[in-house]
Amino acid sequence: MNLATHGKDLVNPVPHSFSLLLALVALGLAGNYFKFAVLNADFIFGSVFAMLTLQLLGLRSGVLSAAIISSYTFLAWNHPFGILTMTGEVAFVGWVINHRKIDMVAADSLYWVAVGIPVGFICFYFVSHLPPSNALFLMSKQAINGIANCVLARLIFVGYSGTSHARIISFREIASTLMIFFALATGLITLIFVSRSDFSEADLRIRQDATMVCREATKNIENWLKDKESSVINLAGMAATTPPDRMQQILEQLRMSDKSFLRLALVDKEGISIAYSPPIDARGASTIGRSFADRPYIPPLKQKLQPMLSEVMESRFGTPDPVVIMLAPVISHDAYNGYVAGILDLERIRSILETNATRDGMKFSLVDRNGAIILTSRKDQNVMAPFSFGNGDLQRLDSRLAQWIPELTTGMSTIELWGKSFYVVESQVGKLAEWKLIVEQPVAPFQKMLYDSYSLRFLVLFVVVVVLLILAEFLSRRMVSTIQELAVITLDLPSKLESQRLIVWPDSMMLETNSLICNFRQMADSLLAKFREIRQINETLDQLVKERTRELETSQDKLSNAVKIARLGHWDYDVKNDSFTFNDQFYKLFHTTVDEVGSYKMSFAQYSRRFVHPDDVPGITEELRKAKESNDPDYSQQFHHRMFYADGAVGYFAVRLLINHDSGGRTVKIYGVNQDITENEQAQEALRESEEKFKQIFESANVGKSVTLPTGEMNVNKAFCDLLGYTQEELKNKKWQDLTPAEDIATIQEFLDPLLKGDQNSARFNKRYIHKDGSYIWADVSCAIRRDKSGKAQHFITTIVDITDRLKAQETQRRLAAAIYQVTDGIMITDRDGNIEYVNPAIEAMTGYSSEELMGNKPSILKSGEQDPAFYENLWNIITSGDTWSGQFTNRRKDGSLYHADTTIAPVVDESGKIANFVMVKRDVTEKLELSRQLLQAQKMEALGTLAGGIAHDFNNLLQVVLGYSEILLGNKKSDDPERDGLQKIHSAAQRGTDLVRNLLTFSRKLEPNLRPVDLKKEVAEIEKLFFRTIPKNIKIVVRSEDKLKEIMADTSQIGQILMNLAVNARDAMPDGGVLTIEAQNIELGDDFSSAHPEVKPGPYVLLTVTDTGHGMDPQTVDRIFDPFFTTKELGKGTGLGLATVHGIVKQHQGCVTCSSQKAKGTIFKIYFPAIEREEHQQTVEQFTVPAGENQTILVVDDDEIIRNLGRLILTSSGYQCLEAADGKEALRIYKEYGEKISLVLLDINMPEMDGLTCLKELLKLNPKVKALICTGLLDNFTEEGAIESGAMGLVSKPYSLQNLLTRIHEILEVS
Repeated sequence: MNLATHGKDLVNPVPHSFSLLLALVALGLAGNYFKFAVLNADFIFGSVFAMLTLQLLGLRSGVLSAAIISSYTFLAWNHPFGILTMTGEVAFVGWVINHRKIDMVAADSLYWVAVGIPVGFICFYFVSHLPPSNALFLMSKQAINGIANCVLARLIFVGYSGTSHARIISFREIASTLMIFFALATGLITLIFVSRSDFSEADLRIRQDATMVCREATKNIENWLKDKESSVINLAGMAATTPPDRMQQILEQLRMSDKSFLRLALVDKEGISIAYSPPIDARGASTIGRSFADRPYIPPLKQKLQPMLSEVMESRFGTPDPVVIMLAPVISHDAYNGYVAGILDLERIRSILETNATRDGMKFSLVDRNGAIILTSRKDQNVMAPFSFGNGDLQRLDSRLAQWIPELTTGMSTIELWGKSFYVVESQVGKLAEWKLIVEQPVAPFQKMLYDSYSLRFLVLFVVVVVLLILAEFLSRRMVSTIQELAVITLDLPSKLESQRLIVWPDSMMLETNSLICNFRQMADSLLAKFREIRQINETLDQLVKERTRELETSQDKLSNAVKIARLGHWDYDVKNDSFTFNDQFYKLFHTTVDEVGSYKMSFAQYSRRFVHPDDVPGITEELRKAKESNDPDYSQQFHHRMFYADGAVGYFAVRLLINHDSGGRTVKIYGVNQDITENEQAQEALRESEEKFKQIFESANVGKSVTLPTGEMNVNKAFCDLLGYTQEELKNKKWQDLTPAEDIATIQEFLDPLLKGDQNSARFNKRYIHKDGSYIWADVSCAIRRDKSGKAQHFITTIVDITDRLKAQETQRRLAAAIYQVTDGIMITDRDGNIEYVNPAIEAMTGYSSEELMGNKPSILKSGEQDPAFYENLWNIITSGDTWSGQFTNRRKDGSLYHADTTIAPVVDESGKIANFVMVKRDVTEKLELSRQLLQAQKMEALGTLAGGIAHDFNNLLQVVLGYSEILLGNKKSDDPERDGLQKIHSAAQRGTDLVRNLLTFSRKLEPNLRPVDLKKEVAEIEKLFFRTIPKNIKIVVRSEDKLKEIMADTSQIGQILMNLAVNARDAMPDGGVLTIEAQNIELGDDFSSAHPEVKPGPYVLLTVTDTGHGMDPQTVDRIFDPFFTTKELGKGTGLGLATVHGIVKQHQGCVTCSSQKAKGTIFKIYFPAIEREEHQQTVEQFTVPAGENQTILVVDDDEIIRNLGRLILTSSGYQCLEAADGKEALRIYKEYGEKISLVLLDINMPEMDGLTCLKELLKLNPKVKALICTGLLDNFTEEGAIESGAMGLVSKPYSLQNLLTRIHEILEVS
């Protein structure tokens, strides 16, 4: 750049440039902190100092400072685009003013028009996904900011240049820069004050709108609630004196006329609905007579006896939608007598809110006093869930108004924070409701309106700046045009005056410029006078030059002295007279004098005999001949010859000669100069001898040698050729690159470059060569550089040693080591005394010791004590004798646990045949042994299950008798009969026996779970009684259950199995005593829990928690506790099936189980069962009524006589005829005898002679329409569907109740 010219300030850095750079960067970073905002968009001034760095220190320093200073914007604005635009601005401006010679402000404006605004808009719009208005606003702001900072930087630089006189700045640029500065300053100051006013007005408007909407919506909701309250109060007043059937009509009429009520109910003081509209629910069931006694709003309603609103809760009718209920107590004789409930239509409230919240983007949420959402327009909130604004900061402005600002996340610009924030207005909705209305007004719509407006203003200001820049350029050029014309005229003014060329001086309307023109005229006149004076002086100088020339001729003698110093001897030869003329200097070259020679003159023959080596005389004769015969006036020749010194020694001369022609062109004189070059010739001879010796060594070397030029050409020896399979002739024209794989050339060149550059003199590296047969040869290459006297590289001397076999051996060794390192079997190497020298990672993983801990120790560090000393003595005797030992160890890990390993130990002998090392290979078979044990245990369990199934069958037959006869007796007893209680206890005991049998069948996997409504509180109390026989006295048992615990659908026997398994595990975890806590409580699971446990759906659950204070488990153990056969107990003390069974049972019940544990603190198991609404269940056997038989004949087939007698008693007492058979064959005989007179066959399955299913097949052959009902106590996966598929009409499992049996018989016979 040329800034005077556009200044030379970018190419002439100031002194102490590094210190100045640091200072400017520091000022730039500080300048970024002194900022002002227009609509939350900051104007910063750091780039002022980046531009100053550009002007003072040059382009590179400017770009570096811009990158550092602009890094502040990443921290302040949370995006890198400020760094991009500011650094790009400085780089662009620096390049343009260096290459295009325009001033700095114009270059900066050009940058923003052509690069800055388009690139910035792309970044904000396409990368950060800002709205177009926001992106345009930010980029127009940055353009104005950048140009303003550039103007400030230029003005500061002008001030610096003016005070330091370090730079020259054009007046035109100063004038244009000042004009733009004042225009920009005026526009920016105006925008600052106007923007603050606009921002305040927008902020106030947002607050007022949100507050007004919240106030109006609150008032409308309160009015609506008061209206509903009034309706419910009126109904409650009427209910005190109106009968339920009439109230039913009133409720129906009100619900039809007032759509704000989804349902209306009149509930008595016992919590039972006595009038309900609609009377039928969505499933077709009656809504009258239902119990609402457990609803949480009843106690406060009874206490206050005032109208109230319930909390938001799930509906019991149809889908579990959230509902809010308006309640009014029914008061009769000043006492609570029930209540009227109106289930409100929340969509009515939503329509009220939507009518009020019509502002752009406004959202509303209505929450109850517990913070649960009643309804909301926010899509990220769920009804009945706690209300949350999300991640961010809620800044309270006053008691009702707050502003929520989102959390600044990665990739979010700080300018987005304002646009994504919103104002929050909260309002309490009446005293009755105790609700809170939350209205949220986002800032984004108002931000867009302001940004659209100010984007236009900034663009207008930017256009004004560009126009002013053009205008300023035009005006400043007009102002300085006269000065520039004067500069052209005065350019080389002396030569113009000397040549007496006509000079036309310009005129100017400016006083100062006219004064300058007058001064130049006076100066020109003065110069003209001086030129005349100089001409006279020049004539005097000419005379002085001639005198000086004569003095120079005198200096010729000095030249002769120089010739002597250079050991030169000159001579001339008269061709015509064959006569040499020498001088004293010439004779000195031969170590003689004219006195010894006798004369300065001699013929060629005399000269040759005395001074020239006989072998070189012909050559000199030939050279003289050519000189004599040459007709070239510029003929010149140079040659060497040997000569004799005066003492007879041989020397060397270098001869140079010239000739002189006469007017006829004939040679008449030969002039020559001889120089003694004996020392040089001797040196050359020594060099030739050295080279010959090097060549002999080079060729006879038994390793590859080459002399290689920097360009790659080679001279190689025979060993090099033999190495690669070539002849020397074949390699004559090849370069080292031709013998190198193409992919290796760049790498090799990297080794050679430091030698060529002079950074080092030698290098050593491994290199691949291409053999003649195409294979690769690896070589160890030693390379040395040889240079000439100037330091320039002449050639490389390279030694090449074949290392292909060595590398292959190393690779084989590396692969072997890698295989040992990676193999899953443990490998240990010891010395001959048993000291460990090496272990692979598998040994570390197997033992828990690190290699550092094992090195130097003996393998006995792993002893467990399971093997006796004789075992190890025998092992040692085998391996020290040179044999291999194989067997199994039981070792102890570092953590104390045992493991089993199949082991082989083999000796390794050295070259002398002596044992040097032992190699041990170990394979951990602990898991394999454990799997074998588990398989054996599983087989035991299967056998036990089979035994349990058989026992259960026999028990069912016995229990059938007890249950059957007890039911018959109970049916014949009145409710007040004193014997009834005893019979009831017999019946209950038999029922418990039935449950015990089901446990056995479930345990043996022979029975599907029998799911029915279960009170978990009662089940826990029952199982607690068993704990006192199972759990030691040093373990305290604590049982806690919620009072109004919801019921679950469960199999009671499996619930007992869960609790017993967990209690036994807790007992084993507390050998020294502790506390076992069992808790049951209601819980509501939401979406968060469901997301973490996909098998669980959100909704009401009963949580069963079992906690112990035992030794606890580590996270790795917790991760595996539900795996089948996984156990932490010692061998033989656990099957590894207990917790797997728990997990399977819970999964069958559509629940989930979790475990958390801490070492030394205990373990918590949490089991979640889906809850159902509690219902009252009759626990005693009531009298029942079943239609009597019509004298139909029923055949009872059972091998147990007692069962047959019971069946006969039940059937005959119920109006049926009864036939009996003890097995299948007898049944076929009787059926053949009676035929179709038999209406139904009651058929057992497990019987001697012929089982029930075979009998059924034969009966179907006799009569395909035969009716059979299977009655069995052996339910080995035999279900109702299985019975029907076999041809029977159904299945009744033993022990069955009388009602169940007779009902099934009646249903089957009635169908017929």
